[in-house]
Amino acid sequence: MRIMFVTPGLRLGGAERWIATLCKYLPETTIEGIYVTQRAYDTVMVQLCRRLGVPLLVPCEPIEPDVIVTWGVPNIRELIGATHVPVIEVSHNAPGSVPQEYWDAACLQATHYAAVSRTAAGVFPAGHPVAVIEHGVDLERLDHHDSDCRAELGLDGKVALFVGRLEPEKHPEQVIEALVHLPSEWMAVLLGDGPMRDECISLARDSRRKVVFLSPREWVGDVYRAADCLVLPSEAEGAGLVILESWACGTPVVTTSFSAARELQAKWGADLLTTVSLPPNARELAGAILFASRHQDAGLAQALVRKVCSAEKMALAWRQYLEMVVESHRAFRAGLPRGSETSIPAAASPPSENTATLLGGTATCE
Repeated sequence: MRIMFVTPGLRLGGAERWIATLCKYLPETTIEGIYVTQRAYDTVMVQLCRRLGVPLLVPCEPIEPDVIVTWGVPNIRELIGATHVPVIEVSHNAPGSVPQEYWDAACLQATHYAAVSRTAAGVFPAGHPVAVIEHGVDLERLDHHDSDCRAELGLDGKVALFVGRLEPEKHPEQVIEALVHLPSEWMAVLLGDGPMRDECISLARDSRRKVVFLSPREWVGDVYRAADCLVLPSEAEGAGLVILESWACGTPVVTTSFSAARELQAKWGADLLTTVSLPPNARELAGAILFASRHQDAGLAQALVRKVCSAEKMALAWRQYLEMVVESHRAFRAGLPRGSETSIPAAASPPSENTATLLGGTATCE
């Protein structure tokens, strides 16, 4: 089975980590490559793809995959020209975080629909069956020990950690502002890059508190373990992969009450995740950080995530789903009159099944 991934960019975000994990763990498949439509790359992701042996494709390369997996590219058939290949549109976004017009356009190009959480499945228009296949955590990546992170970075106190893009929707500035309401032993570490980096650096200087800025990196387990609390004050997340990663490293988590966080609480237990109201407030955030660092059962969360949410299990679920898509599409085309394949519109391809194998069992599609 030959798979091609198509993405607008290859930054070090949740969707890009998901694609890298699938490329690493999908068994018995051939990854034809990753086609990046907007040529937006992070060096870390490019190096990772090279290490995994996954080619980055350029326009007009003659590629004939069995299936295309994509997100964020509403005009994919125009770009790729793969008229008769099944296209799976994957949602990594919470409803409302991307204009609905995009999803309407994407659904006209896709033959199948998938999402990384039930929250993310809510972006698709009614009537579209959606396979929900939850995130898996790359434990090998997290367990890699690179250095004594606390000593290397001079982290001599309590650490509030932010991991993600420095952009307005994720409110990284709130982590810095929360320091004012925390005891003097607390400092912040912001791991990521983005349009708010300069603003956050300026805010950190004005705060007169210790704030460490780290560029995106492949091996992040040491950073999670060096922290006393992960802080994710986002307005919306499709799944919250960094929450699972933090739990896998035994680090408590504070986040806002976005819908994917409530989904995680419903699955894992409300006590394992400390949430604050939206929009995030620095004073409330500080109180939640203190509570989580003292009372959250990070050990239980760590054991659960490592048992249930492995990357291998996620890849197996995706392989089974991809095989179903490819075989059903082949059967559909085999039943057409000879010569009629040249006029098959995307919407005429067979619909996806009403259920999909997930981590931990079978769930009805949204």
